[in-house]
Amino acid sequence: MTENVPRERKAHISVEMEYHNITSHDIERGDVATTEIAEDPVVISTRGMLESLPPLSSECCIYRVPKKLRKVNVEAYTPQLVSIGPLHFGEQHLREMEEHKLRYLRTFLNRIGWSLDQSVQVVRRWENRARDCYAETIELSSDEFVKMILVDGCFIVEIFLRHHFNQLRDEVDRIFHRPWMNDVVRHDLVLIENQLPIFVLEGFFDWVPPVSIPDGNSTTFLGLTKEYFNHFVREMEVPGSLNGIKHFVDFIHHFYLSSFSTKQHEGDANIERPPSVTQLQEAGITFRKGTSRSLLDIKFADGILEIPHFKIWDSTESLIRNVIAFEQCHCTSKYISGYMDILDSLIKTSEDADLLIRHEIITNWIGSGEKVATLFNNIAKEIFIDSSVSSFSSICKDMNEYCKNRRHRWKATLKRDYFGTPWTIISFIAAVVRLILTIIQTTQKNTLDYCKLPKKI
Repeated sequence: MTENVPRERKAHISVEMEYHNITSHDIERGDVATTEIAEDPVVISTRGMLESLPPLSSECCIYRVPKKLRKVNVEAYTPQLVSIGPLHFGEQHLREMEEHKLRYLRTFLNRIGWSLDQSVQVVRRWENRARDCYAETIELSSDEFVKMILVDGCFIVEIFLRHHFNQLRDEVDRIFHRPWMNDVVRHDLVLIENQLPIFVLEGFFDWVPPVSIPDGNSTTFLGLTKEYFNHFVREMEVPGSLNGIKHFVDFIHHFYLSSFSTKQHEGDANIERPPSVTQLQEAGITFRKGTSRSLLDIKFADGILEIPHFKIWDSTESLIRNVIAFEQCHCTSKYISGYMDILDSLIKTSEDADLLIRHEIITNWIGSGEKVATLFNNIAKEIFIDSSVSSFSSICKDMNEYCKNRRHRWKATLKRDYFGTPWTIISFIAAVVRLILTIIQTTQKNTLDYCKLPKKI
């Protein structure tokens, strides 16, 4: 009965017969038909799983923070006041702001003259692309997801407009009449788990007719974004557009990389990390505040380490941590991670931090130098650095080679011990003068003594 069946099918039938305790004799007798042999349940289950797998999308850009990063500082990644997007949607401690978001939505729609029905229909067209931006499958229904996007997106655009135009704020605005609340909202908007895709926010801003806001014709969403987050990026160069930028964390990431030539920084897997700044100083290296607008533009040449100015605020750790989390999950080249790794090497103790503070490389607004050192040491924990593509390996190599040169260390010791202050310089000169006078005096005495010796006849 099975003579004309292909070899692969025969093997499958044999397995099925064994699974169902069927013998060839049963088939030959006609007790069981081969077509009635049920398919293996594992095959059925696995096939269903494979067929239900959602396709991977190139739009993916919003992630949950990896557990190894989160465990170091949970609060740095957790929204305090407002939920944006689906990853923290509905959490109990964030529900207080939901009513205020609805008030902002109502004001926004009234200003632009759109009906709620009209707005929802437009947002529905964005749903699939917006879902693809999240690294995990969002369990919200279509209606819940669309409503969340509408409320959260209009809330953000309305915040930006009120931040820029004071006259748009009403007298009972709970955010702008309570500065602490505005700061917390700004903090929550730069958390990687609390993001909406930037194309959604630009879409909402495009709904705003210029006549509905002051100076509308000259207002851009890029300008409003830069202004709102100016506290974080004030000294950095503004990107020309939002093209290619995925969300607000990516926006900050682009700022940190501005004016930074990635092509000039090639990796070397065998490079050792550099010593601390106090050890570098002992080896003769001096420090200078860099003038580059790129935070990452560290330079080393002729014994001078140049580091761009870095302001440290209460929000700095959370901001940097979320940028690093995005970089660790999304980016091939991890420049911010490499930057924090090298600063972790340079700043080991409070003495290291204080040295950079004295040279005005670091502006410290969080307290003691010890707190600054702790901040950098903790941020660098659990981050992955591929040394073969590290953007700072050439700088580390040059500094390490400089430190190994004994001549540089001797010069540094001489300068520190004998030329460190005006008094040590005066003391050194006096000692040299005394030594010279002693030599002269000794020479003169020996000459006179020689002259007094009786001459041989």
